[in-house]
Amino acid sequence: MQSGKREKRIPPAALYGMTALLLVFYAFVLVTGLRHDGVSDGYRAYYIDRTVGQYVTDRAWEEEYSTGKEISFLQEKNMGAIGYGWSEPEEDGSWMTGEKAGFFIYSPEEPEGEYVLVIRKSYDEGCRKRLYVNEQDAGNIDLTEEEVRIAVPADMLIKGINRFEIVGESEDEEYPPTVKSVELIQN
Repeated sequence: MQSGKREKRIPPAALYGMTALLLVFYAFVLVTGLRHDGVSDGYRAYYIDRTVGQYVTDRAWEEEYSTGKEISFLQEKNMGAIGYGWSEPEEDGSWMTGEKAGFFIYSPEEPEGEYVLVIRKSYDEGCRKRLYVNEQDAGNIDLTEEEVRIAVPADMLIKGINRFEIVGESEDEEYPPTVKSVELIQN
């Protein structure tokens, strides 16, 4: 025998209203998730843009991988800033492993004036490559000396993480360019 309790039903209009509110909430979460205004440079470079191979904290970008700091290609810990297209660090540097190799240098302030990119190498391979800074062509580089200096105008640089890319086939596949360190200094 039934106890006389009536089954409570939620009116369809209330269900439609709750569904509409839930959809609005989902849309809000989706739009908020697509905005990246509040993330740090290091977070953006690794998780969003996928430009660096490992996560580097903002503190490390500023203290170790910024303008005026020499970035060693001899240490495993620097692989986040070294980027892609390089061998694991060896006794005399990192070898360029393909036609493209990149590294990253952080600029804590809006760049002004002229800068010089210094590339220190281990061997005198004598190869010519092309340099791109933030996807802008910076011209040919002649890697014939142990220390190569390339002028980089400030308008090619940005405040934040700058991407440097060396492009070109190695003329001597047996001895591709081996880099010991890079440094971006203000002239």
